[in-house]
Amino acid sequence: MENNTNIATTHFQPKYPPLNAAYPGLVCLTPRGNPSIPEVWAIPDFLTPSECDQLINASSDCLVPSPVVGSVMVSSGEVVREEAKSVVASSRTSVSCYLHRDDVPTILSKVARVLNPESVLNHNNGPADGGGDSISSSILAASSSVTESFPPQPPPIPIDSRNCELLQVTRYQAGQFYAAHYDAFDVSTIAGQGFVSNGGQRTHTILIYLNDVPAVLGGGTTFKSGRLVPELLPDDMSVPMQVYPPFLMGGSVILGIGGEGLTLQPKKGMAVIFFPSHNVYDQQTGEKVEVKLDNLGLHEARPVLEGGIKYVSQVWVRSGKTNSGKESKRLETKI
Repeated sequence: MENNTNIATTHFQPKYPPLNAAYPGLVCLTPRGNPSIPEVWAIPDFLTPSECDQLINASSDCLVPSPVVGSVMVSSGEVVREEAKSVVASSRTSVSCYLHRDDVPTILSKVARVLNPESVLNHNNGPADGGGDSISSSILAASSSVTESFPPQPPPIPIDSRNCELLQVTRYQAGQFYAAHYDAFDVSTIAGQGFVSNGGQRTHTILIYLNDVPAVLGGGTTFKSGRLVPELLPDDMSVPMQVYPPFLMGGSVILGIGGEGLTLQPKKGMAVIFFPSHNVYDQQTGEKVEVKLDNLGLHEARPVLEGGIKYVSQVWVRSGKTNSGKESKRLETKI
């Protein structure tokens, strides 16, 4: 029987967006292509100690209770409707400050550099600071375990500051935490639909630790479905909980054996990158048709214990351009 199927060039259909393999220090902590484990990446020294200190100092006079995605009921005459709005909730007890995109150009330039593969930067003449050699193998397709035959996809549009929500600086004092949550929007809710309407879904989270927090003082970030890649596992797996520090230049990872997930302990300057959502493809054409909340993205900020304090900076990146948010202040000196 004659086979009339058109054979196209073979391409990966990545579950997550690609990253820039040429970025110095970038390492994937979890197994790639595993359908039950999220991809979690880290970059030691993503920010300099001075940049970390500048962010902490910039936030000192404008910290307010940290909000979460929510909604409120709004009345208009006799009509009452639900409307998306950031709200304060008991699940997140930290305080935060929001900085204007134009006031943190160095940091957002680094973000753009790590989130855009070299091939995208070169194709679009994008930013050239902070990276390594330009090589085609720099595309880190955070990958599905399946390769299909589909036509090539057009090169992605570079991510820049217009894709970023306002940079946050967040402080956790003793007893404060952020309970297990997803960073992506749940579009089955009014709140999720409202936030997605201004810039699309959240595709990346860049979480940057601004100070060291020893494991004995809590404050770790736990990925509920996280597991380390085998090459990074310690020799003795019989201990229920242990600290394993060798590859993050002094930072540590707490391994929870038996369903406890993967906890990263804050190390000053280290960035953690993960994906709140994942790509969904048309099974016939191979085209990306949706960016959907990733159920593997459940994570939490563990409580800081007595005597501890934790500062982090978050940058949430959207699938489109967004003008969401209002800065807490403007900075005289840019970071």
